[in-house]
Amino acid sequence: MIKSIVMETPGFLEIYGKILLSDFLRYFIPASIAFISVWMILKKKLAHKFIQKIRPDNKKLWFEFRYSMSTVLIFASVGLCIYLGKDHGIFHIYGNINEFGWIYFVCSLGFMVIFHDAYFYWTHRWMHHPKIFRHVHLVHHLSTNPSPWAAYSFHPIEAFVQAMVLPIILFIIPAHNIIIFVFLIYMITRNVWGHLGYELLPKKFLKIKWLNFHTTTTHHSMHHQYSKCNYGLYFTWWDNWMKTTHKKYEESFEEVASRKSGRSCKIKCLVILLSTLVSIDVIGQSPTGKWMTFNEATGMPLSVISIRENLTNQTFEGVIDSVIVPDYVGEKGRCTFCTGDKKNKPLIGLEFLWNFKLDGKSWVDGKIIDPESGTIYDSKIWFANDDSIYVRGYGGIFNLFYRTQIWQRKTGNGIAGIWETIDDRFHLVKSEVELKVIQNELKGFIRKIFLMPYEGNYPICTECEGDLKNKPIVGMEFMSGFVSHENEWVDGKILDPGNGNVYSGKFWLKGENTLVIRGYWGPFFRTQEWKRFESP
Repeated sequence: MIKSIVMETPGFLEIYGKILLSDFLRYFIPASIAFISVWMILKKKLAHKFIQKIRPDNKKLWFEFRYSMSTVLIFASVGLCIYLGKDHGIFHIYGNINEFGWIYFVCSLGFMVIFHDAYFYWTHRWMHHPKIFRHVHLVHHLSTNPSPWAAYSFHPIEAFVQAMVLPIILFIIPAHNIIIFVFLIYMITRNVWGHLGYELLPKKFLKIKWLNFHTTTTHHSMHHQYSKCNYGLYFTWWDNWMKTTHKKYEESFEEVASRKSGRSCKIKCLVILLSTLVSIDVIGQSPTGKWMTFNEATGMPLSVISIRENLTNQTFEGVIDSVIVPDYVGEKGRCTFCTGDKKNKPLIGLEFLWNFKLDGKSWVDGKIIDPESGTIYDSKIWFANDDSIYVRGYGGIFNLFYRTQIWQRKTGNGIAGIWETIDDRFHLVKSEVELKVIQNELKGFIRKIFLMPYEGNYPICTECEGDLKNKPIVGMEFMSGFVSHENEWVDGKILDPGNGNVYSGKFWLKGENTLVIRGYWGPFFRTQEWKRFESP
């Protein structure tokens, strides 16, 4: 029957080509507008509104776009079936509004949106079933920190399931051409918005009763981050009714939506750490020590500033200890735009701040230089908490404008501390491990494991031998015996709880926040990189 319908349709390939082009443009135009405007042009201005900590890399963006192209093909194929079905009386798509009237014209759009929201919620939950998830929905969840390109990043089976909502609706009710077009535009716009990565809605949005039932970017971002919550597409109704809303959704939304940006001056300070703003009593605290600064656009560590007290004049001053991610410094890493005795001086060791004097709970009347422009700003420092300080630089006429950063105290003793291990296949954070130096021996313990829904909840080491057989993996000592030799830790053993194998290995630091691990098995070896855990 399908073959006869196709053969009876003149210009079949031409029609499919037009549908394919329209489906591609329906995805590409909104996604590219969102990506270019928010992720590229406004990324610095909106950096404080980025929901998660780190932006996905280009490989992940390309991964999302590739799968979206397969979705376009599937959506277009279903669209062709709708076209053919209309011509053969299966679907009632009309062009004269008077056929059903204006009230039906408007109400039909409401029905389509509400039906799609319910359809999406329940098919979405079905795809989170462990036996389905790993084969179908996992593709979409590989984007744990999604971009607008992830709006169509589906496994082909999931793409088909989601495409079927329109023919099901059209089988139930007649629909006008314009209403179908508006519905499809609304669908992709909300989808791109949900994967935007930036929360652009105001803090009071969830307090507005006639709006707060709409999902936000934070709502769907938390689904990608935590998986078993926030399944809704357009509205939060089904999540609330079925009690699948994440318990910290409102708190997380308000935290992101209330983040403050500096006023519109041209202060280009070295770095900014996105953090919750907390004020506490700072009597007895001192800013002396090493402080980590962070890249404004990515949130990644950028430099280490060492602050010390000048006992001669009782002021505080600081120098740049290291530049971890030199985005702007060039090959030589010199302050080319500085003036006076700082002109062309190496950034490492450069006097970065000076003349800060204690005044109550703040250090004021200080100066900070921006190595990018050579500009010097009046500044002050005060504590956010024991491990974070606010650094505010003033600019403009009469110092009316300012920008505030947060620097974090540099913790950890070299290799010691908490590290995130990365899955080799999917490049996702797989676990958190804690490395400790105990009596000059480096040991490692598994603190937390991030499991896919199909991997269960309480993993045990079924492949281990001896005392570790069938023991819980969380809390397990999985490495020991490493001793320091020059810039490496060597001569130790590493247990892989996944297969029970024990490898010899060595570790070394690559920059401040990357740890390289090499495990040996006979003449063969495998190398991984772990990332230092940064508390939110």
